[in-house]
Amino acid sequence: MVNETIVKFIRQYSSQGYGLTEIRDYLLKYGFPLTQIDEAVDYFQQHPSANTGALAQSSHIGSHEQQSFMQSKQPTPQLVNYIQQQIAKGHTPDVIRNYLLQYGYDAGQVEQAIQAASSPNSHIKHTIAIHPKTLLGIFLILIAVAGIVFGAMSLFGNSSDFPELLDYSLQIDEGVIAPGEKLNFINKIANLGEKRRYDIFIEYKIINKDTLEELTSWSKTFAIDVIVDKLDSVLIPPGTAPGKYILYGEVYYGDLKNKASNTFKVLSTETEESCFDNLQNQDESGVDCGGSCFPCETCDDGLQNQNEEDVDCGGVCGDCETCFDGIINQDEEDVDCGGICSIPCEGSGTTEDNTNATDIENKNNEDTNDNSGGTTNSVETILLAKETATDNVDLALEICEKLTEQNLKDGCIREIAQVSKQSELCEKIVNANKKDPCYMHFVTNYEDYDLCDSIINDAYKDSCLNLKKISTLQSTYGEGNNGTTDNGIKTDPIVEPSPNPEPTPNIPDEPDEPEPNNDLPPEPTPEPIGQEIIFTNIQTIKIDYKTYKVKWTTNVPEKSVLKFGTHPEALINIAYDEAEVSNHQITLNDLNVNTKYYFMIINQNSEGEYFTSDVESFETKA
Repeated sequence: MVNETIVKFIRQYSSQGYGLTEIRDYLLKYGFPLTQIDEAVDYFQQHPSANTGALAQSSHIGSHEQQSFMQSKQPTPQLVNYIQQQIAKGHTPDVIRNYLLQYGYDAGQVEQAIQAASSPNSHIKHTIAIHPKTLLGIFLILIAVAGIVFGAMSLFGNSSDFPELLDYSLQIDEGVIAPGEKLNFINKIANLGEKRRYDIFIEYKIINKDTLEELTSWSKTFAIDVIVDKLDSVLIPPGTAPGKYILYGEVYYGDLKNKASNTFKVLSTETEESCFDNLQNQDESGVDCGGSCFPCETCDDGLQNQNEEDVDCGGVCGDCETCFDGIINQDEEDVDCGGICSIPCEGSGTTEDNTNATDIENKNNEDTNDNSGGTTNSVETILLAKETATDNVDLALEICEKLTEQNLKDGCIREIAQVSKQSELCEKIVNANKKDPCYMHFVTNYEDYDLCDSIINDAYKDSCLNLKKISTLQSTYGEGNNGTTDNGIKTDPIVEPSPNPEPTPNIPDEPDEPEPNNDLPPEPTPEPIGQEIIFTNIQTIKIDYKTYKVKWTTNVPEKSVLKFGTHPEALINIAYDEAEVSNHQITLNDLNVNTKYYFMIINQNSEGEYFTSDVESFETKA
């Protein structure tokens, strides 16, 4: 037969906007038999607008069974009076029903009592047939009843006594776990009753949320005082299928019990090859670089990376040019003097502000004669061209053309393009390894995203297009608001609906009637559509001098993307958090030492809207 109470519950919350799947999960969560839930759901789908009278008529119950069923749910006058008092105080029938079910009252009895209390002309009749020979027995019964009433009045009349109550919830440490790892969780227990210390018994089980198959189960006994947090853990068996799972806990104390649950996700042990797996695979020429990934860091890529002290020098590269290396380099006029060095050269005089072509030609000839190999002094020539480009770009290009080695000539042209801020000069560079970084300079510093089409290397092109996309998102949605709306008002996190029916328990005929407190539970609210994603608790944790972990929290469980780099306007590196969770973390490996990194988080909600965090930063320390 169809369970009338479950059908009524489904009908009620369906009218409030909940889906059948959501209602079914809640009923299952609170212990209703799966077969009864499915029968009630089927009946509701076949009779979406049927009243409870039609349901009662459709139930295959004999007259005797139906009479017994109704008698088992006949409410007591005390229960009806209690409900009438609570309604008079402003409590809704739904709140009163859920409260009584939570403390063990029979669901059918509660429904009958609410109907009786809600009807102004309703009353409950009790007919007792008295035989003359039983008067003495009746008298003794009345004395016993009087004693019970007196004891109940004493119980509820003393404000210092409370029933033995327990508040119980489960908190999972990490919402994502791999097979073979331990799931750590906390039993949050609050003793709200009269007793200061007593033992509780907890039964645990883990089931697959999709298949409802039980993964494992166990039990424990705790002794609690007032408020305790009991740490516990369980091993997720190796070979566990990936998916969403539910951790259930049912606590028993005295004649009462309470339940709690929480969800977590088991990851797949099969990993796809990617540019972020710390392995050299695919067509990579190094670990997560080269081929289809970003270019590998080198000593001639025009970037300060690896453990370089400056651009392409120091660390694993050659020594950087300084004013104390005994060599004429940089823009020095002589060995370690003049130019950017603060030491003046001996016999140096003033130089003219303008440089003409004849002087440049003479200078180049002198440089040529100074080199035994007959080639132009590359460093002096590049510095001269760079200085000339501030006033005469064409003349600077002529100087670069005098370099015989193509790689040096390309580097010279790139310097002129950057000094003169003319991106079209990058086209004159022959080597693509020099040309693409030249374009990227204008992309990252001047947001010239039209140059993306001119970039040849796929990794650089992807970085350019990603920066263009981020720029579009920022101009559309702003640069991230760190948990506030555009007008600065804090938004509330998603509140999961929380109807909490209990299965009909085996309890005494007259359980003590609990007194609801003044803090009434809120009415459940369906989850809104198009929820704004809020980023909170953003933090970086040092693992070692080259490895850092970034952690953050979102109010909506969605996948996340982390973009990072050494320049706040050039976040060209990407890392992914594929888990649909609220607590996120990504580990960044092989970072440069003593380098400041910038990062930004990007999320997309179910409606396709993008949300970005503020640009945050951290600095690696040796």
